[in-house]
Amino acid sequence: MLEAFLSKTPEKMHFSESRDYKIVDALVTPQLTADLKPVEGIIIAIKNELEAMQMYTQLANASADEAQKNIFLNSRRWSADTRASLRYIYEHGVS
Repeated sequence: MLEAFLSKTPEKMHFSESRDYKIVDALVTPQLTADLKPVEGIIIAIKNELEAMQMYTQLANASADEAQKNIFLNSRRWSADTRASLRYIYEHGVS
């Protein structure tokens, strides 16, 4: 069965575009320099949003106040949306 996949062209493979395959997570974070390429800046931004999501999750989990917890959960969702948009730009480019 796996050998059959090897014979397929990428166009004939079917994957959900909404799923995060963690492609960017596997990349090395570039150094922040003055001659940074745009794609490297996008990688840094995606990784920063992941760190923000993790921080907001920890803050929400530590919150004893429901309103405060909701603020952190909403912030996590905003970071997740931003990360998804940046990931799309990285994977598909922009026109």
